[in-house]
Amino acid sequence: MKILIAEDEEFSRDLLRAQLESLGHDVVAVSSGSQAWGTMQQERFSMVITDWMMPDVDGLELVRRIRTHPETGYVYIILLTGKSERTDLITGMLRGADDFLSKPYDRDELDVRIRAGERVINLERSLKAKNEELARSNQEIERASQRMKRNLDAAARIQKSLLPRDLPQNHAVDFAWIFRPCDELAGDIFNVFQLDHDNIGFYLLDVVGHGLPAALLSVTLSRFISPSTSSSGQFPNVASDTAFLSPSKVASALNEQFPMDGIGQQYFTLLYGCLNVCTREMQYVAAGHPGPVVIPANDAPRIVQVEGYPIGLVDQPEYSDRHLSLAPGDRVMLYSDGVLDCQNPDGEHFGEDRLIAAVSERRESLNEDVQSLNNQLVGWCGGRTPDDDISLLAMQLLDD
Repeated sequence: MKILIAEDEEFSRDLLRAQLESLGHDVVAVSSGSQAWGTMQQERFSMVITDWMMPDVDGLELVRRIRTHPETGYVYIILLTGKSERTDLITGMLRGADDFLSKPYDRDELDVRIRAGERVINLERSLKAKNEELARSNQEIERASQRMKRNLDAAARIQKSLLPRDLPQNHAVDFAWIFRPCDELAGDIFNVFQLDHDNIGFYLLDVVGHGLPAALLSVTLSRFISPSTSSSGQFPNVASDTAFLSPSKVASALNEQFPMDGIGQQYFTLLYGCLNVCTREMQYVAAGHPGPVVIPANDAPRIVQVEGYPIGLVDQPEYSDRHLSLAPGDRVMLYSDGVLDCQNPDGEHFGEDRLIAAVSERRESLNEDVQSLNNQLVGWCGGRTPDDDISLLAMQLLDD
């Protein structure tokens, strides 16, 4: 171990140096505190043994300089002193000394003190190495976290790109929506598309769970259902006596195509429908999904209660089509259960009654009312991130 001695008495300095070298240490000896401090600017030492009383820079001042200059690294300091008063020892410890060696001392006591200091130094070095390793690991984790964040952000942008963009080109129906994932990625997704000249298709689905697994399935389902991206040949155009599958047949086909397996344990709820813009007849199926909110132009809104198994939960469930006759000005809203289950800071759910009250207040446009509902949900959450994805797809039949 490399040791620096600061001792102004030549005999004591030479004796201490000889004793330390006989114990196998690499020793540098100087005659003053200022010389010791200058030497420490040039070389690194594991231990300093300094006399307390020296001219110019004494032992206490040398200790202070070492402790207030972190570039010296950790140095174990032993004060040589003839002082034995308790207050003197406390003063030295407060300044930063690690140990004391009272004059006169013998070689065995010196050896014991040095060995004790060496154990502390080794522990300090081990701790420093582990801290440096931990810092490197934390840097790697941070870099990995940033990469993951960038990937998740990119995936979220891709997922949002699957939301309605190219709306059906007609002047019979208006659309608006809310999409608020509880994580970077959502298990909810919805879309609107043209089935044929007179019919518009739409759906909103909610994959059980959150995060990446739910989002992956929701994106897969979106591409499977939407006619512009479907490669299966099943959705929505089929070679039959009708131009497209009925909602109940869509649900049955999805249930067959996406059964819940024993690994992912994933299933999803779905509300799928089609609207004939000429007859204003809406046909839909609900597979374990909350029923739609129907908001007549001249009557009170209501939630249509429906039953049905979620997609993939059981084999060959029976799905049936439901029908709604709509009029100009009527609205229909599809939503995920995250709307009703949205909680305030007291743990109270938003619920059906508040949803009905919110959609009863009609303004100039559908978009304004949907944004007003979104603001109410944000306020209800108290600024917190919701515990579940919040999705809503609204449509309004326009006047001829």
